[in-house]
Amino acid sequence: EQVFIASQGPPTELVNDFVRMLWEQRVEKVVMLTKLIEDSRIKCDCYWPDEGVEAFGEIIMRLRAIQIFADYTIRNLELTKKNQPIQYLT
Repeated sequence: EQVFIASQGPPTELVNDFVRMLWEQRVEKVVMLTKLIEDSRIKCDCYWPDEGVEAFGEIIMRLRAIQIFADYTIRNLELTKKNQPIQYLT
């Protein structure tokens, strides 16, 4: 059974909550249909590390790989939380 979550990209003050939702719901794929900035307007805050590792509250996210294409980017991410199994996100 496939389940989908529809959500807006998070503003700065909700990034940790957004990442926590990804963790709690064991999300495996995120499809972002906008850019972070469009027409000089901020659409959402960046909720992944540009490189290496970044902490979002209790959840640590690591960029494992990145593939940049002309019209889209694929990021492979690893999420960890103390004493919990690793989760993978694309």
